[in-house]
Amino acid sequence: MKNEEKIDEKAECTREYMSILRRFFHSFSPQIGFIEVPLILTCYFDPSNNTVNLNKDNTMKKAFLNQIQFWFLAPSEIDTSDEGVKLFYETLNAQGNVNVTIGDTQYSINSENYVSSGSSKAIIYDLSDGNVIAVQQVNYETWKRMTEDEVNVSNKLRTLGLLTPNQQRCIASINNKKFIVLKMPHFNHLITQGIQVRRLWYGKSFGNTLLFGNLGNFLNLNYWQSLFQHLKQDIIITLANGVLINVDSKYIAIIDTQSTPKHDVNVPGLISDRNQQLHAYFFDFSHKVESLQYNQCFYFVDFQGTGEILEENVKEEVAHVAGTYLSQALNAVTSHEYILLTGKENSGLGLWCWAANHDVYKEFKSQFESEIVTGVIAEIEKLTPEQKKERFSEVPTRRTLDCSVM
Repeated sequence: MKNEEKIDEKAECTREYMSILRRFFHSFSPQIGFIEVPLILTCYFDPSNNTVNLNKDNTMKKAFLNQIQFWFLAPSEIDTSDEGVKLFYETLNAQGNVNVTIGDTQYSINSENYVSSGSSKAIIYDLSDGNVIAVQQVNYETWKRMTEDEVNVSNKLRTLGLLTPNQQRCIASINNKKFIVLKMPHFNHLITQGIQVRRLWYGKSFGNTLLFGNLGNFLNLNYWQSLFQHLKQDIIITLANGVLINVDSKYIAIIDTQSTPKHDVNVPGLISDRNQQLHAYFFDFSHKVESLQYNQCFYFVDFQGTGEILEENVKEEVAHVAGTYLSQALNAVTSHEYILLTGKENSGLGLWCWAANHDVYKEFKSQFESEIVTGVIAEIEKLTPEQKKERFSEVPTRRTLDCSVM
């Protein structure tokens, strides 16, 4: 990117400031020093002349500068006490409206803005502008680390071309008290952007697109192969890059393409008729007990002996991941589609239990796993010995794999 503007337009970049800034950028890429921020702004730090290059779009520039300011906020300005966090909750849930300032925007929130609560990690509130905020339910140090994990893992997955929400660590101010919150798009709002997020047992499928639409498509093996082709590539990318994803972080998403015609999102329509695609979607990574590591990887290469790819290990992991995503997709069909396919109301067991008894599912699952194994091995074979060691030299346990992104 061309050197168009220095970040120190209005303030001198001291040596200490630039040292911190350099470490901040290099934490994302030690060799290049780049960071992705909202609206796909890329800033490049040039250590030769201590400049950060920005394009001249004022909206993107503002988003970037707001994020940088967050990192340099003095810790003493944030209320880190348990009493302060408790008061934060009580204020948000009090009768009547409460003014909350995030950045330079003031929001009015009351108990009706409550969306959900995630197992002791965070409480979600709707900002009524298409975004929600997650508010801590753990102590400050744990929450600080967890929000860093969320943003870092999300950014790194995005660099691989995978779908994940744009999450931002922000400072929320209430009655002159400051707290760290995590800001992200509301799933309902993502529908207006052509993204329908769904998840096994999530309680609600966002959007009305049908995956199969009728029993004829369900019994058609070729239809299955077409439907899941993009999800298959997403799985190959995650495994070939050594990305461990907790089952609770695995969602699926139906996304519009450039060929998707205008349609009423409230009216059911077949995914193939709308030229939409089924993809993996990743969300909610952080673990309250331990810090996440992006690349604690699978034991896919024999470094103790021949250095060959351990195909059986690849097959075992593929079977686990592929089965999870197939059940996610099938169990997240809308109630309307469930009735279209089975002829009855959903009893609560999900479509997967019904589908798994059909020969077409068994045949497709076998082909699906085989093609993923072939794809993962092909990608690993492209790596240098050093890259293989970086991605596949550690051996995670199944318990570790199932509790967090590692």
